[in-house]
Parts: sequence; structure tokens; C-alpha cells
Amino acid sequence: MCHILRIIKDFAILFFPPSCNACNRMLLDGESCVCSFCATALPGTGLHLQKENRLAQIFWGRARIETGTALYHYHKGGLVQSLI
Repeated sequence: MCHILRIIKDFAILFFPPSCNACNRMLLDGESCVCSFCATALPGTGLHLQKENRLAQIFWGRARIETGTALYHYHKGGLVQSLI
């Protein structure tokens, strides 16, 4: 049964290939949502490496949190916005 489903899925990809949400390139096998090229180009923050970072400081005095982090930098019109 799984073999038949795989054949149907592969056949559907011929007519409706999945594309990258950022650049619209066709995704390769094993990629989902974002192609490898765009994934490496995303602007990472590195905030997870610092306990008292800029993002955590925004919440000081407003909420009780241990730390705060963000995976990527967001810029209007940037690559991260195209993924949202």
C-alpha cells in the first residue's frame, strides 16, 4: 500500500512540483517549505547563545522571563518576510 501511495505522490509532483516559499524554485527531495539555498541565506540572530540578549532586555520589567530568543532577523521585504 505504501508503495502505491509513493507512486501516486511522485506522479502528482510531475504536474504540481513543490516550490520554495521564498524564491519559488522547485524543492528537491528531502526539502520542505524552503530550499537549501534560501535556508543558508536566512539571516540568523545567534541570540540563543546569549542569556541576556537584546530581545530579552525588551521584556525586562514587563514580564517574568528567563530569557528570550529569535531565530532570524526580520526586515520588511526581506527573505524572512516572504516565508510568513
